[in-house]
Amino acid sequence: MMVRTIFFLLWFFTLFSAPKAVVFDFGGVVATHDPKPIIDYIEQTLGTNAAIDFQGDKLYSALVQGEDFWHSYAHAHDKELPQGWMGGLNKRVKQFVHLTPGIDEIISELKSRGIRVALLTNTTKLRSDFYYREGFYRPFDPVILSWQYNVRKPDPKIYEILLERLDLPAKECIFIDNREENVVGAKKLGIHTILFQSAPQLRRELERYLKG
Repeated sequence: MMVRTIFFLLWFFTLFSAPKAVVFDFGGVVATHDPKPIIDYIEQTLGTNAAIDFQGDKLYSALVQGEDFWHSYAHAHDKELPQGWMGGLNKRVKQFVHLTPGIDEIISELKSRGIRVALLTNTTKLRSDFYYREGFYRPFDPVILSWQYNVRKPDPKIYEILLERLDLPAKECIFIDNREENVVGAKKLGIHTILFQSAPQLRRELERYLKG
């Protein structure tokens, strides 16, 4: 009986060992975005149909361009770029992406505990170029972007890539996503998962693992 108990305890603590890495999704977890202030600014100051001109990834592509791009855009619509226009645009770019309240504190606390913090997100090159430029990916290592591997969550392959990049077994990782199908996909490979709802909820669920 004693041998069996010891074996069970060893198995239990191996299975539920403290995590060494926490992996975040970006959109809907780390941050959200709202293009309306930028679109409204362009339309109101230049009189163009920016909502059509900059649909989807076209907006991300435009936002990593310099002033010459916007002069060309204005001239193509028989407009002149008003003096100081770029300053107004840059102000609204800062309002484009919003960090989820409380998420940066959680990331800092994880790092202070010696836990690696990584990013796994479905995205495009144009979007990731913008997020890199604005520093949103800076806290994470590694950063795994779906377009770089031509595979998207919840395909099992992208979680295998994640574990390979982390060089960790699945049981030592936690994956956080706001989409249930992505959480289920990670769980199938043995990765611990949290379905994100809010920063306070995330903090509570992380503590369960960290106290393990």
